Amino acid sequence: PHFPSIRLVSFDGAMLSVSSYGPYWRNLRRVAAVQLLSAHRVACMSSVISAEVRAMVRRMSRAAAAAPDGAARIQLKRRLFEVSLSVLMETIAQTKTSRTEANADTDMSPEAHEFKQIVDLIVPHLGTANLWDYLPVLQWFDVFGMRNKIMAAVSRRDAFLRRLIDAERQRLDDGGDSDKKSMIAVLLSLQKSEPELYTDTMIMALCGVSFSSSTFFSEQ
Repeated sequence: PHFPSIRLVSFDGAMLSVSSYGPYWRNLRRVAAVQLLSAHRVACMSSVISAEVRAMVRRMSRAAAAAPDGAARIQLKRRLFEVSLSVLMETIAQTKTSRTEANADTDMSPEAHEFKQIVDLIVPHLGTANLWDYLPVLQWFDVFGMRNKIMAAVSRRDAFLRRLIDAERQRLDDGGDSDKKSMIAVLLSLQKSEPELYTDTMIMALCGVSFSSSTFFSEQ
C-alpha cells in the first residue's frame, strides 16, 4: 500500500520498489536489470569491491598500528556501510568519495557519513507502525511533526543524488569517456531522446532505491 510516508520518500511512488505494475514499472525494471544487474555491470562492481575492501583493510591496519597496544576497536558496520556506498558511487555515478589526508584513516568518508545520517533519519519512519499513515487528521495538522521530519531527510537525500547527477551531466557535456559509462550517464543519454520518460525524477528514483537498498542491507 502507498502510505503517505512511503509516497514522500519514494518520489510519489516513482521508485522501483513501490511503483505500481505497468509500463513505467516494466521500463524501470528493464533499466535496472540492464544497467545495474547485468553481467558486465556486476563484473565491473566486483573489481571495485575488491579495491574498496583492500582500502578498508589498510585503514583498519593503520588504525591498529597507531593504537598504544597495537589493537583498535573497530565498528565494522560503519566501515561496511562505506564500502557499499563507495562501490555504488563508482558504479552508478563514476565518482569516488572525497577522502583527503585529514580523513584518510577515518572509518567513514564525508559522503558515507552524510548518507548514513540520511538513512538513520528515514528508516525509523518506514520500518515501524506509524499512526501518521493511518489517521488523516494527523497528516492534515502534521501532528508529531512527522511530515517535516521526513521531508527534511528526503531533501538531504535528494540534494545528495542531485549532486551526483549534475556532476555526471557536466562530465558528459565536457566530453567525458564514452567507453565506460556509468548508469547515470546511460540514463542521461536516454533522456536526450526520450525526455518525457527519463526525467531527472525517474533517474533520482532509480539511484535512490539502489543506494538505499544496498546500504540498508549493509546495516543489518
